[in-house]
Amino acid sequence: MSLLALIDEIDALITNGAKPAAIKAKLYAMREQAQALDGELSAIKAKYDQLEARHDKAVADLTKQIAALKEAQSPPVVASVPHGDLTEDEVKILQLLSQRPGIGSGLVGHLLQISRTRAELLTDKLVSDGYVHDLVFLGQSKEYELEHKGREYLARHGLA
Repeated sequence: MSLLALIDEIDALITNGAKPAAIKAKLYAMREQAQALDGELSAIKAKYDQLEARHDKAVADLTKQIAALKEAQSPPVVASVPHGDLTEDEVKILQLLSQRPGIGSGLVGHLLQISRTRAELLTDKLVSDGYVHDLVFLGQSKEYELEHKGREYLARHGLA
C-alpha cells in the first residue's frame, strides 16, 4: 500500500472515530514504508553522486584532450611584431625553424599560411643573410635549419 493510501486510511479512521490502536497500527505501517523509501532515496543519492563524479572527470578529460588536439593542430606560436632588421615573416620562419629544424619551404609556407613562393624567397634571403642554411639532398627539395646567427637573433630578441 502506498503512503498516500495509508494517509487516506488514517484520515478516514480519525473521521469515523476509530480507536487509537487502529490509527497507531496504520501509523507504524506508514513509518516502515517511509523508512524503506528513505533507504532507497539514500541509495539513489549515492549513485547520483558517483555518476556526477564520473561525469565531471569525463568532462575534465575531454577538455584536456580537446586542448591537446587544438594545440597539435595550431601553427606554432610566433612573434607578431618585426624585430630589428628582419620582417615579421622572416622572424616567424626563424621561430618555426627553431621548433622544427629540417623542414622545407612548402611546409614553412603551409604552417605560416603564406605561399610557397613567398616562403622560398624569404628562406633564401635568410640563407644569404646567414641566419639559416639550406640542406639539399639529391632528388628532394631544400630543407632549412637555423645557423648560429639565427639562434642568436632569436635569443637576443627574447623569441627563442
